[in-house]
Amino acid sequence: TPLDISASLLYTAHFVFPIGVGFALWLADRSLFHRFAIALLLVAVMAFICNMLIPVAPPRFAYRHGEALPVWDVLPETMQAIGLHPTTVWAYRVLNPNENAAMPSLHAAFPTLASLFLLSRWPRVGLLAVLYTAAVWFAITYLGHHYVVDAIGGALVAFIGFAAVSRWPAIVASWISAPAEGRPAHVPTPVLAEAEIGDDHRRPPPMRGR
Repeated sequence: TPLDISASLLYTAHFVFPIGVGFALWLADRSLFHRFAIALLLVAVMAFICNMLIPVAPPRFAYRHGEALPVWDVLPETMQAIGLHPTTVWAYRVLNPNENAAMPSLHAAFPTLASLFLLSRWPRVGLLAVLYTAAVWFAITYLGHHYVVDAIGGALVAFIGFAAVSRWPAIVASWISAPAEGRPAHVPTPVLAEAEIGDDHRRPPPMRGR
C-alpha cells in the first residue's frame, strides 16, 4: 500500500538524512558541523551502552522471546515490491545488525538530533525537519521495528548529545583559563625599562687597547 511504501522509505532514509544534514552544515558553518559530528558519535556511543545494559528486541522479533505480538514486518515485502529488496538483504546479511538493540531507537535519535541543529541554524528548515522526524517516529512504530518508548529513549539521548556539545566550548574554555588546584596562578615577571636601570649596569665598559 502507499502507506507501507512511505513508511519503508522513511525508515531507510535513516542512513541518508544525517549525512545530508552534516554536509549542509559543513558548507554553511564548520564549527556547527564539528559539534554535529561529535554529537552523532556521542549519541551512538550512549545508545550502544544502553543496548549492552538493556537489550530489547523490537516488536517484530517478540515471538523469538516467547511473546507473539500481532505485528507483521511489511518492510521486506515492500522493499521487494519497489525493487530495493536486494539492497536491504545485503545490508542485513553483511552488516550483521544487533537484533536486540531497539532501545533507544537511533532511527528516532538521529533525526531528532539533526532537527535540533537545523533549528539552531535555519529555524524554518528546522521546522520541516521536525515534521520529518515525527513521520519517522510513526514509521518505525507502524513497521513494528520499535516501540513508542524506544522512540522516546532515542529522543532523550539526542537531547543529551545536543546539550553536551552546545556547552562543551564554554566548559573547555573554563578549564583552560582556571589555574590548577593548589597551584598559584602565573604572575608575569615585571620588565624594567632601560631608563629605570642604573648607568653602571646598562652595559659593560668598553675594552681599551694597550
